[in-house]
Amino acid sequence: MRAPRPLLAAALLPLVASSASAQSGDHPGEAQPSLPPDLGVPPAPVLSPDEERATFALDERFVVELVAAEPFVEDPVQIAWSADGRMWVCEMRGYMPDVDGTGETLPVGRISILEDRDGDGVIDSSVPFVERLVLPRAIAPSHGGLLVLAPPDLLFFRDLHGDARADEMLLLHSGFGGIESPEHAGNGLLYGHDNRFCLSQHPLRFTFDGEEIRTERTPGHGQWGIAKDDVGRVFTNTNSDPLRVDLVSAHYGARHPDLGGLVGVNERASSDFDTWPSRMTPGVNRGYQRATLRDDFTLARVTAACGPTIERGGLFPSDARGDAFVAEPAGNLIKRCSLVEAPDGSLRGTNPYERREFLTSTDERFRP
Repeated sequence: MRAPRPLLAAALLPLVASSASAQSGDHPGEAQPSLPPDLGVPPAPVLSPDEERATFALDERFVVELVAAEPFVEDPVQIAWSADGRMWVCEMRGYMPDVDGTGETLPVGRISILEDRDGDGVIDSSVPFVERLVLPRAIAPSHGGLLVLAPPDLLFFRDLHGDARADEMLLLHSGFGGIESPEHAGNGLLYGHDNRFCLSQHPLRFTFDGEEIRTERTPGHGQWGIAKDDVGRVFTNTNSDPLRVDLVSAHYGARHPDLGGLVGVNERASSDFDTWPSRMTPGVNRGYQRATLRDDFTLARVTAACGPTIERGGLFPSDARGDAFVAEPAGNLIKRCSLVEAPDGSLRGTNPYERREFLTSTDERFRP
């Protein structure tokens, strides 16, 4: 067991990133034409919360209500709830300050506790539980404290004085990426049915007893985001593949070095890759490649899918129970995937809407 130590702020050494002339997925010698000069891309001014809500097109049975906005929260990448009903938010405030990522490794990230103290359903209090973090990317309340993935470390923070601020920090594990490439490193910290925490895009899972962790190997698939359903099946995705599922525990796929893929692990849960934005989206990744954009310059297929979530709360209509919701920020939308289990235990997901999505926005700045 590692001994507790006082909470100290420390900055990681900055890393120098060089620009590349080509990105992963480009083809040698391919033409990369610019947009037509007369395309007329709609403007994207900064909107107030009320103005933003007016840009949404949503399943008619739902409404969108504001819960929290600046100055109570800034650049959130994950929300978690503790047993006492408080909302914990991981704020990656240092991510991409400009197009070159200048100053990205400055310690400006934080974890905040948000509360609605007058009971009107809107956040009116925000307390920074931990500050001066570099690109924090995952949180999970546990054992009266908070697990935090702040690359390259997995940390555990405790509030010893009841003032909603961390006083103690334990270093539990190291070796996590997330500085050189924030897109490609472990994240999620999902607490599973088997009392283990599992991650997306990292080859381990672990148990935690409040003082130390015990790790086990897993295949480490996924990209950004992780979720589970009522029976404990774990869901991940990649930017270009909206929903995948472990029908059996993924750690079985890492037990033998020569096993390769294991049936039931990292299976495709949906083959519906189509997207139906409500505005043109010419500024997407590899938009110059054929079939990325339609003739009307809207995104044709997912290219930034992330954050899968399974509806388990019971407040949505009954036909949405167990459905998956997947963010597609490049298309300024959220997809819904209705899941049906086949007799062999496999899952098949489909879009319940005809040529439209669960939620879209005409605001280019809407990046769910």
